[in-house]
Amino acid sequence: MCGRFACGLAPDVVRHLSTYMHSQTHELTVPPFIDLMSSTKSFRPSWNLAPTNTCLCLISAKHLDETDDSSTRVLCTMRWSLIPSYYKGNLNEFKVVLNNCRSETIDQKPTFKRPLSNGQRCVVLAEGFFEWKKNVSKTPFFIYQTEPFLNEKHYPNINIEKISQQSEKDKLPLLAMAGLFEINQHCESEPLYTCSICTVDASETMRKVHVRMPAILSSQHEIDEWLDFGRYKTEQVKVLFFFK
Repeated sequence: MCGRFACGLAPDVVRHLSTYMHSQTHELTVPPFIDLMSSTKSFRPSWNLAPTNTCLCLISAKHLDETDDSSTRVLCTMRWSLIPSYYKGNLNEFKVVLNNCRSETIDQKPTFKRPLSNGQRCVVLAEGFFEWKKNVSKTPFFIYQTEPFLNEKHYPNINIEKISQQSEKDKLPLLAMAGLFEINQHCESEPLYTCSICTVDASETMRKVHVRMPAILSSQHEIDEWLDFGRYKTEQVKVLFFFK
């Protein structure tokens, strides 16, 4: 599971750290930033982001503009903890916590099946996440990426000099967690964008701390496959990320 994560970086810093090789133009591209939340709920950098807080996500630009290519990325804000599109009550009265969605049942539960079927896949960005080992004192652990998010090995067909010219600040590691998002048109005057982080069985290393972990996207190619719903359909990504 994932109940707390850290992102103490400003959106503009995260935007540049999310530079990617566009699969259509074959150019290094910095995704634009779009704040989808109201001014009172704008993203605030924090090392203790909890469910219902605003987080930073990558999505396909086509979700926001039909004329965009599905391979184009946008960095945006969302409320962490999914609100189903069909919920029509008061937002403060929705007590179900949907900050995580289990990969094993992601295509079975209606709450998650709908956004999955619609290609509403996102990548939640963080500097790392927290997990507590269940022992006498519940020891906290911080799990983070050990190599840069922007990495030469993820771009085999481009001019390496371009990347080497990036500053060290632009090579800070980011953790990319697979997620689903929903758009609720009923709870507020403006569309409400909310997300949930997909979880899988813990890796051998992570199992020493907890039995579950976020579904981590470990390369730019995996991020492409997860976000580009136009090229990679639901059945493909289920096999790629959850049943391998």
